[in-house]
Amino acid sequence: MVTENGIKQYDAQFHLVLRVCSPVLKELINNRFRYKHPYETEIMQSDYPPETYLKSGPTPFLPFGSTKATFVDSQEGVAIMLAELRTATEIAVDLEHHDTHSYIGLVSLMQISTRQKDWVVDTLKPWREDLQVLNEIFANPKILKVFHGAFMDIMWLQRDLGLYVVGLFDTFHASRALGYPRNSLASLLSKFASFDAEKQYQMADWRIRPLPEEMFTYAQSDTHFLLYVYDNMRNELIDRSNPPQEAGNLIEVVLKKSKEEALQRYERPFYDFERGTGSNGWYNLLARTPALFTKQQFAVFRAAHQWRDTVARQEDESLHMIMPKHVLFNVARDMPVDMPSLLGVSHPISATLRIRAGELLEIIRQAKLDGTTGPEMIELMHLQTPVPPDPRTDQSPLGPAKSITMPVLNDALHPALETQRNYPGRTANSQFWGSTFGSSAWQQPKPTNPMQQEGLRLVLPLPQLAADIFEIAKTGASSAVETASLVSGARPEHEDVEGRQSRSDDIFTLKELGGPRKRKAADLQDAPPSVKPELGTRPSTYANGERQNEMPVPLVDEEQQHFAQARAESKAERKAQKKLEKERRKQDVANAKKPGAQEGGTLAFDYTNAPSVLHAKRDNTDRSTSKKAFDPYTKTLDAPKGMRKAHKEIAGKSFTFKE
Repeated sequence: MVTENGIKQYDAQFHLVLRVCSPVLKELINNRFRYKHPYETEIMQSDYPPETYLKSGPTPFLPFGSTKATFVDSQEGVAIMLAELRTATEIAVDLEHHDTHSYIGLVSLMQISTRQKDWVVDTLKPWREDLQVLNEIFANPKILKVFHGAFMDIMWLQRDLGLYVVGLFDTFHASRALGYPRNSLASLLSKFASFDAEKQYQMADWRIRPLPEEMFTYAQSDTHFLLYVYDNMRNELIDRSNPPQEAGNLIEVVLKKSKEEALQRYERPFYDFERGTGSNGWYNLLARTPALFTKQQFAVFRAAHQWRDTVARQEDESLHMIMPKHVLFNVARDMPVDMPSLLGVSHPISATLRIRAGELLEIIRQAKLDGTTGPEMIELMHLQTPVPPDPRTDQSPLGPAKSITMPVLNDALHPALETQRNYPGRTANSQFWGSTFGSSAWQQPKPTNPMQQEGLRLVLPLPQLAADIFEIAKTGASSAVETASLVSGARPEHEDVEGRQSRSDDIFTLKELGGPRKRKAADLQDAPPSVKPELGTRPSTYANGERQNEMPVPLVDEEQQHFAQARAESKAERKAQKKLEKERRKQDVANAKKPGAQEGGTLAFDYTNAPSVLHAKRDNTDRSTSKKAFDPYTKTLDAPKGMRKAHKEIAGKSFTFKE
């Protein structure tokens, strides 16, 4: 949250003090003031209970149907629960949070379970701040706190209840370390406890009071089996650990990640219109969405995004309920300036948007005018640089646990560090593929070399020419082949050519860059004797006087020549055999047509003029009269017919009868 002076508001009382501070003191606080986790030392230096590292049989859970959770909705109930929690060595904790109709959100329910009992605490009571007395249990390193997916729960406990967790074990990290295909709490309950959780209540409105029985039962099930799940996962982590190898001690890896998660700190969200940083800023939204706006569209997007955030804070409503993301992009793309156009691109239309549509239209019109001289989207996105790794955070899972990033305001060592980790903008190269697949939207036109452009116009890549290549026409084919092999990489030496008079009848060879074209030996064998060149030579003309292609021909060795000759002889022999076979068949047909050609003096059967057997005509004169074919459906026609369909009277019309 940002005041009119641009100072981030982390606490109301601290904000009131800053308003009366001098500008020098404000700058000093912004540049040097840092917040530390109040239990950072305890989390980093405390040891887990010894039972965490020992394998033991899992303690069976109480039957869920016969175990009734205790609903705590009074301060007296909190005191009784606290007295019983002091005797426990492990507890399971879970929260039910509501943020559908709240800008920040609020913890609506807290579930706590031991080996013998379950509690469901109502955290919407006016005395919710008094729940800080539970820090006696939550901050005690001798009592193990088992969560599942505690990343947001840690910050919600700090924000609404003032509770901090020391001695955390997160079963989500244990599931990841063990390589389970699914890491949700429902999958763990089904795997170890054979219990199917009714997850349709996960996104329910937990502000409802009195709480329905189905939702109360679902809340109890989240922590009732969690300690039994922890026992099984702890034993499996110990069995599958291999301490000599790197990252082999799985139980230690999970505990280190749980410590890092416990060091998370809640920071109140602020809004930065210029850079778009922050958890709800426009920068993160654009960085994750493939959109490219013009100047005016980008100005409208930022203005509409700021209006949405401002209205959500005023109404204490979620951003999605004020204006969904796709509506925000539709408004930025179309830039509507009248009411029908705005409502046409804003489906579904929220009640707040319908009431305050005129206010949004004025903002869009003004932003559209300011966008003509405003910044480009690509310019601002490139100004955001990736955040360097915080030296106060250890990235190694086996390294010493350190605190998570703390807010630094305009720090020289961490200039871009905000309450949330900033993600880099649209980089020129992909962090995964590198420069393999570049984005055409961000690529700048590269200067090209004129010589390269001229080379692209050539159909054939030409080699560098030297003076010796012009002697090929006179020296013959043998020297031409040798010269061609040498000039492929030679540098031009035009001083030998200077002063020589060019003749139009000179013959030169256009040689390809990849070397001379090789001719097959079979082509040489198939050529007529009058025009067949000798192997290893290159005549300028054939017998008919026509000049042939001046491509150099490589020498053909004796083995290839022998193979080509044998192939040609075999081909000629096959042709001769086919010709003889054809002549023999013609002779047999001619002899068959002659009378008396076969033995016995009988004529050969003429298949050409014989009548067709398949298509012979039927003779109806010899066919005897047969009975009529049997029809099985004949008697069905004798059945009584149904009543004709009655014509309904058409309304509004009448019938006219003649007398």
